[in-house]
Amino acid sequence: GAAEGAAEEEPVAPPDVREPPASLMSEPGSGEAVGAPAEPAPRTEPAGERPSRLERARAEDREERLRPPFRLLPFLKARLFDVLFLGFVWLVALWLASRSMRTPLIDLMSAASGAAILLYAALLVLYFFLFKFFLGETLGDRFFREPDRADQP
Repeated sequence: GAAEGAAEEEPVAPPDVREPPASLMSEPGSGEAVGAPAEPAPRTEPAGERPSRLERARAEDREERLRPPFRLLPFLKARLFDVLFLGFVWLVALWLASRSMRTPLIDLMSAASGAAILLYAALLVLYFFLFKFFLGETLGDRFFREPDRADQP
């Protein structure tokens, strides 16, 4: 008797295969469901909206042709500004460190000259990487940029 009653019962599905609750099974757009929509709407872009690879390559070539020629003097001025600016930041950092240790700056630099030079090198590399990577130019590039010829009569 008991074995026959167990055979007639429907087997219970594991928890990960069960049906979702009825509150999530309502019709889309009815405002009752909280779950994700049944199917996302396909993105359709009108023809000609996105440029092809060839068009992008041509646009990049035009930009390269419009780029002004390399000038040595503004480049050297910009690099000199960057190096001197970072030298100032480096000296301020060393000065703050010497004040916090209550040691004269000269004593700190003579005792830890290798570490001080490594700090300067790290500041220099970090400065150039962050500015060039994220902004495309450094402060020196910005300050010593040649004026556009199109702006002049």
